[in-house]
Amino acid sequence: MKMPSIRVSFRVLFSILGIVGALLALPPPTRSQGETTSAILGEVTDTSNAALAGATVTITNRDTGLKRNAQTDEAGRFNFPQLLPGAYTVQASAPGFEPQQLQNVFAGLGQKQAVTLVLRVAEAKESVEVNAEASILNPSNANTSTTLNTAALENLPNPGGDLTYPLQFSAGALINTAGSVNDFVGGTNGYGNKCR
Repeated sequence: MKMPSIRVSFRVLFSILGIVGALLALPPPTRSQGETTSAILGEVTDTSNAALAGATVTITNRDTGLKRNAQTDEAGRFNFPQLLPGAYTVQASAPGFEPQQLQNVFAGLGQKQAVTLVLRVAEAKESVEVNAEASILNPSNANTSTTLNTAALENLPNPGGDLTYPLQFSAGALINTAGSVNDFVGGTNGYGNKCR
């Protein structure tokens, strides 16, 4: 009676070993090793191919409208990792340069799309404003006058206490301090001052 129970045990054992062997013969389950995102990277230069550090780069997903910004590094490079795959608009701008935009930059699944944006120097814009106001100077009339009140005279520096010193600040005044070669400063000869 014990023998039939041993046979059943061997049958069960062989069945289990057969199932385990079949499972071991199967290839291992595959794991998803591919990426689910994409990236856009590149550089911003000027027309002489010099890197533009600190330029602002903006990408816009054309399907969702989602925007991301980045600044270029000292070598003019930028990088936008982990983007949803799809079409993007890439725009770069920098002070003193005209912005540039690339349409339909496609970032594929698991791929890095490289782009280069070349910025041109912006045109200088000047404006000249002309006013129709009267001129301060009247070149057709040489007559001028200046009035200095007491407060103005007291506030003017006056080296040596010379009363004719403030006259030189009057428009059209000509101070004649040249006398003869024998005159000296503070002397009484030849230092006549006059206004014209």
